[in-house]
Order: sequence, then C-alpha cells, then structure tokens
Amino acid sequence: MPVCRRLRTWQSSKHPPSCPPTQLPPDHPPISVTLIRMKSTLLTVALLLLPAAASAQGPVAPVAVEPMPWVAADLRLAFPAIGDDPATMAGLGITSASDMPTRALTGVAGIHAYPLRRSRWKLGVGAELLMGRGHFQKKHAEGKPVGDPINRTLQAVSWQLSINFGRGQGWSYLTAGSGPLTFDSFRGEGPGDGPSVATLNAGGGARWFKWRRVAVNADIRVYLTKDGPGTTLTAPRGSRRILVLSAGVSLK
Repeated sequence: MPVCRRLRTWQSSKHPPSCPPTQLPPDHPPISVTLIRMKSTLLTVALLLLPAAASAQGPVAPVAVEPMPWVAADLRLAFPAIGDDPATMAGLGITSASDMPTRALTGVAGIHAYPLRRSRWKLGVGAELLMGRGHFQKKHAEGKPVGDPINRTLQAVSWQLSINFGRGQGWSYLTAGSGPLTFDSFRGEGPGDGPSVATLNAGGGARWFKWRRVAVNADIRVYLTKDGPGTTLTAPRGSRRILVLSAGVSLK
C-alpha cells in the first residue's frame, strides 16, 4: 500500500501502520564504525597530498647572513650638556649660570677596522674626531647684544678599542679610548688657547644596516675631562664627566 494511503488509513483508524523497520544485512558493520573509517581515509589522503603541495611551491631559499665588514665609518650629531663650572664662571667674570652656554652642538666622525674575528665577537680598532661649540650672547629687552659673547669649544681626537657582537646586518659594541682633548671657555669669538690634555672615554652603541651600505648608528659615551689652568684667553676649568649621546649614520 502507498505511504500516503497507509498514513490516511492510520489517521482514520487511530492505529499505527504496520510498516516493517529498515533492516541492515547481518554482515554490515555498525554505522558509527563506518563513519570512523571514512574519516580515517580522508585524513590519510590529506596527509599524503601535503608533501606534493609543498614541493609544487619550489624549494625555500635560505636567509643570507652577511659577515661583519672589515671597515666601517661613522658620522653622528650630539647636543651634550657641558655644565656651568664655577671655576670657569669666575675666570670669565660671570656670576649667573644663565649667562653661560651649558650645551654644545657637537659632531663626531670615526673610522673603525675589525682585524681580529671570532665566531661570537670581533675586536675593532679605530680613531674618532669630536668637535663641539656652545655660544651665548646676552641681549637687551630690545634684542640688542650686551657685552662680549661667551663661547665654549670642545675638541678631541682619540684612538678606540672595541669589542663587537653581531653580523653584517647589524651589531652592538663596547668601546674605550684615549686621546688629547681641549675644552676652552672664552669671551669673544676666539679661538681659545687652552692646553690639550689626554682624556679617557668609554661607552657603547649599535649599528643597524637598514640599507645595504648605510646604517643607523646610536652611541653613548662618557668623557672624563680633567681640570686645567687658565691662560691669557681661556678661563680655567674643573674636572667633570661629559655625557655624549649621539646618533647618525654608518657606512660600510
């Protein structure tokens, strides 16, 4: 009997139809076992296809690691605080620290070679030139200059010994050196005639080569200046630590 007619007959007679349930063959496995076997088959096929898909993309090129160059040159700028030394103020006849230039626009140039090389570090030798100048001119309320300008100059040449950590794409370093330094404070345009005194410096920094031959360079250095007597043109000075934070570019 068709299903629709059997359903109408059941609804009219209020007795359920005598439809026999669906029977599976005796040797057919349970439905849950069949689903597990299908999932296992699909997973196996996917794992077999992964190597083929990866090989179709071609071999992955290894990342090139450049060695540290044999020579590097630096050009940096800084604006260090040079202080308001009481001995210098007295030599210049100044009573207020506001009448003293307390910072100096400074440029640093250096060249370094790396002859001794090990897998974890490289030893560097080099030389640096530092030149800075601070200027102050007292003025009237109308903007006219009053008296002589006060100038302070900082000049140093030093050899440097450094230990470097990294590769050609960038490296950090610790450095120390020594050389003659002149730190003059005088009235007028100068130049000063103060003596050059052997001065130690120490610090560190890093170079990041964002381009093939040009890097960003940051450096922190402390110069241990010594006291010095006054001369005909230059005021005396006391000893002090000058911290130079500089940034610029490096070339290789």
